[in-house]
Amino acid sequence: MNGSLPDCLPVNVFTSKKGFFRRAFLFMYLLAGTFFIAAGQLGTAPVVPPTGNFKIDGFVERQSAQGDWTTGPGGAAPGTYVFNPTTGAPLLILSYHLLDLYNDQVNDDIFDGGNKLFQDPNTWGWRSQKPPAKDDMHNVGVLLTQDPITGHIWVVISGDRMSTNGTSYLDFEFYQNTITKTGGPIPGGTGGFVSTGPNGGRTIGDLSVTLQYTGGGSFASVSYLKWTNTSETTFDYKDTIPPPGTTYAAANGGDAPINVPYGAFGQTTYSTLQFIEAAIDLTALIGGITSPSECSRLPFKSLFVKTKSSAERTADLKDFIAPLQINACFDRTKPVFTTCPAGSNLGCNPAGLPAAGGAVVTDNCSVVTIVSSEGPVTSQGCSRSQTRTYTATDACGNTQTCDQVFTWTVDVTKPTFTLCPESSNLGCNPTSFPAATPTASDNCGGTPVITGGVLGDPVNTQGCTWTRSRTWTATDGCGNTQTCTQTFTYTIDVTKPTFTLC
Repeated sequence: MNGSLPDCLPVNVFTSKKGFFRRAFLFMYLLAGTFFIAAGQLGTAPVVPPTGNFKIDGFVERQSAQGDWTTGPGGAAPGTYVFNPTTGAPLLILSYHLLDLYNDQVNDDIFDGGNKLFQDPNTWGWRSQKPPAKDDMHNVGVLLTQDPITGHIWVVISGDRMSTNGTSYLDFEFYQNTITKTGGPIPGGTGGFVSTGPNGGRTIGDLSVTLQYTGGGSFASVSYLKWTNTSETTFDYKDTIPPPGTTYAAANGGDAPINVPYGAFGQTTYSTLQFIEAAIDLTALIGGITSPSECSRLPFKSLFVKTKSSAERTADLKDFIAPLQINACFDRTKPVFTTCPAGSNLGCNPAGLPAAGGAVVTDNCSVVTIVSSEGPVTSQGCSRSQTRTYTATDACGNTQTCDQVFTWTVDVTKPTFTLCPESSNLGCNPTSFPAATPTASDNCGGTPVITGGVLGDPVNTQGCTWTRSRTWTATDGCGNTQTCTQTFTYTIDVTKPTFTLC
């Protein structure tokens, strides 16, 4: 120790599983040095979910009434743990179980060497290779949750390491703009990262939170760095110390292994100092003030988990898990449609649906985006219907829908006369024309309307031969028409014959 401050000031937490003398010696050692380490604490983070808050005790399984990562001796009540004990699948909103390959020379991906934490992430590279055993991670747990009293947003994090030889560092880096992995493929591939942060690949206020497993002692620590400007054009990570009572941390420092039922490194237990966890008040760390409201949210969009060679800003980067994209808000209330456009009957053979519009939405917290989409056309005979669904989405991803239903008829077929009165020859000098009543049907159902049937004017076709016709028109509901005609033929002859030779 050379009398200068280190690059980052860790908040330390001692597990209760080692002896008092080791902890007392460590305190005296730190106080005798020339740099400061702020003491953290074991304990229960005041957050919900999970029900019963979250116990930071160095165990994966629930040991008491307080919540934990998975079920255990403390019980299995729903909502009191984060992961399915068998599969490790997340069970709570804003919980994530990240997995990384371990002890794999071919398929794992690690930083390609010489990459430093403080550098622009756009300059980092990766390759396929197995990391050093003490930097090789398998399980990472993340839960974003909230203190119901203060409204502060907390992150509960945990991780593991393959080898407990020496000291290991697990880094959780929170980005206000997105960072993504590029390149590949695996195995044998290489690539890099694309970060959209405007200040040297990050954004002022981004955070690096490092959990430190200390080899040879039951000692866990949390170190904090915050991205800031060092001049008008340069940026770097600087130490930040959180307020008291905002950090809990523990490693499994006991002599006996602890259970990890969903498995780690091919086993179902962790050996001593192989697992570490922490709960951190992120709102306090970034200097925010919130009320206990569901509209509270964090500005971070990406979380990048990696291992590194030390807690310092100049640390070499080792293993990593591809960046996780997060939406850290706690609004669970759906938007409300105050106006949902009414559907309508579009009549016969429409050219298409009317233009979308007219939906009005309110939300308890944020601006809402509304999009519309049309479902499939359903048919029943000549009848058609189609539903347009309006989907309202708020900034936290809560959605609400309302439906606008359109109906119409497709009918381009003419009606059919089921009875068209027969034409006939009425003989000579008829004095009347028989009455008749035609009938008609339509392919789409309903009874066509029949009009007409008025006798037309007599037509002399040849000599004394005349015709006279009735024409009926059947019209269906869509205006398609069909006609039928009844024709009478008759002779008009009232002149006596003439003898041409008498």
